[in-house]
Amino acid sequence: METDRDNSIRIVASINALAEFYEKSLSGIQLDFYVGALEGFTPEQVDAASRLAVKTLKFFPKPAELIELIQGSPDDQAAQAWETLWNAYLKAGFWDSVLFQDGAIARTVALIFGGWIAFSETMRAFSPEMIQAKRKEFLATYRRESRQPKEPMRLAGHHEVENLNKVSTWTKDQFSDTYKQRVFIAQTSGSRFVDAHFHRNSAQMIESDMDLLEEARFPALQARPALQLMPKPSDEARAMKPEDVRAKVQSLIKSVKMR
Repeated sequence: METDRDNSIRIVASINALAEFYEKSLSGIQLDFYVGALEGFTPEQVDAASRLAVKTLKFFPKPAELIELIQGSPDDQAAQAWETLWNAYLKAGFWDSVLFQDGAIARTVALIFGGWIAFSETMRAFSPEMIQAKRKEFLATYRRESRQPKEPMRLAGHHEVENLNKVSTWTKDQFSDTYKQRVFIAQTSGSRFVDAHFHRNSAQMIESDMDLLEEARFPALQARPALQLMPKPSDEARAMKPEDVRAKVQSLIKSVKMR
């Protein structure tokens, strides 16, 4: 398992290779600034950005230019944010809460629509033309919000809000100390549902699960199992006639009875 030190060494190697290509001499302090600015990116991302830089940039790139090569331009990032949001709407919809790894998406939704439920209801009611108009508003607002920290942020869905509103009517003998409620994790890639635990007496997510979500340590939460698809029939099975299938089934039943 690679450590942070290992990653830093690989990033330094990429920056040094880039500096050699551009015949640029970097001091130790300059190199430290580059590594610090690229903190949070993987060595693979930095290496890919370095290779792209030598193809597209005439001069040795500043850290901000390398970051833009990794993340895309502000317009690219905003468009990707909308795609992440739209995917969450299609998967989680009105009912489930959504944790956005990019908190700027959640803040933008809260500013424009007031929350996840209102956003989902709006998208369901709007025509395609109206949705496109809201998309433009989202892109402009996101570009502004993305200048702020992007810590993960959760927006409550209908199930979570209903539980919060009804918790006072629950009786103790009907529930265990906690209950499970699924949360959709919205990311650029790898979006999925996880089961989070909530307190029975408050309908609030338990602190340990909240910490895992806020730290983006999603694998530590139990992922919901994927649906198992039936295997495709063989060519032999596809060619069988109905009477052949019945004969096979009767033969199988007969062989089971004889055991």
